[in-house]
Amino acid sequence: MFTSTVRHDEIANWLEQQGNFHNKSYECDIYIPLTQHILRGIFDGDGYWHTTNNRNTIQWGICGKSLIFLNKIKAYLTENNIESHLYKRDNPKGYLYYLEITKTVDVIRVANLMYKEAHISLIQKYEKWHLFEETLREKFPKFKEGAASPNPEPSLNKLNKLYNTKNGRFIMEGAETIMELLNT
Repeated sequence: MFTSTVRHDEIANWLEQQGNFHNKSYECDIYIPLTQHILRGIFDGDGYWHTTNNRNTIQWGICGKSLIFLNKIKAYLTENNIESHLYKRDNPKGYLYYLEITKTVDVIRVANLMYKEAHISLIQKYEKWHLFEETLREKFPKFKEGAASPNPEPSLNKLNKLYNTKNGRFIMEGAETIMELLNT
């Protein structure tokens, strides 16, 4: 991924002529079918976990400027029996759309969908979910199931890298980790 900031009018005009760079955030769209892995990537980039009720509940959300894009994600969630709500919120710099899941049962569904068979995820977001999931299992008997969680159980290996103890695959922390693994 590359990021560029252009302050020179001549360069900005040339880039504008090369493609649709103006307001691309408002017109973002996805042209391939969404999968759990694509959803996880979108969530890792533009998503958030929000704890409420004295950290007893957690909400899932994605924010963005493209209504088209967020509606496609909402439709994908609906196909997977996950209820979500789309809101438009004004702020001093304009507005943003927020796609949120607030019901605990639906939050569990989306987390299990995203992290099932996950080999790469943003570790901070995964850990926040995993900690909440373990708290649920401790506090509420209905979440104490005999079956193992479909989410990877993180452990550190000899190289101090997180991996899934069930299948031995690494849980990636970011681009640096991927490059390290490719070079080993």
